[in-house]
Amino acid sequence: MIDLSFSSLIFASGLAAGVTLDLLLLRTLLPPPFRIWPTPEPGSWQSLTFWGLFRGGMVLTFVVAALDWNSTPLLDWTRFIPGLPLGLIGLFVTVCGYFNLGLGNTYCGADGLVTGGLYRFSRNPQYTASMIGLVGSASAPTRYSRLQCPR
Repeated sequence: MIDLSFSSLIFASGLAAGVTLDLLLLRTLLPPPFRIWPTPEPGSWQSLTFWGLFRGGMVLTFVVAALDWNSTPLLDWTRFIPGLPLGLIGLFVTVCGYFNLGLGNTYCGADGLVTGGLYRFSRNPQYTASMIGLVGSASAPTRYSRLQCPR
């Protein structure tokens, strides 16, 4: 039976955005002229498509986590011991990365190579920190956190 709850539709939308972006990025690896990343310039269809799908998928991931917070009794309160710090660290480092890089350069600007701040340690601190934050948000079990076998 298909569950058509609001959170299921949000989950499916986020999954569709992520899969679409992944397929477009894989297509970019094939011979030209098609390229979605790196985008040629801000405001191009490639930039609008990439950032729309990327941001949409990320926002919908957090919406699903908020809608389904604690819906599955997977673990007790101790899950917050690693999860909360990881989530907060991921968010903090991501925001710091945006300030180090500059907002214009973050979204495909051409302000030059940044080698200070967090960029001394990683070329992509926002992505690295976002992954850490998503691992932390996984401490909030949702109905999508585990496989459910039909009975």
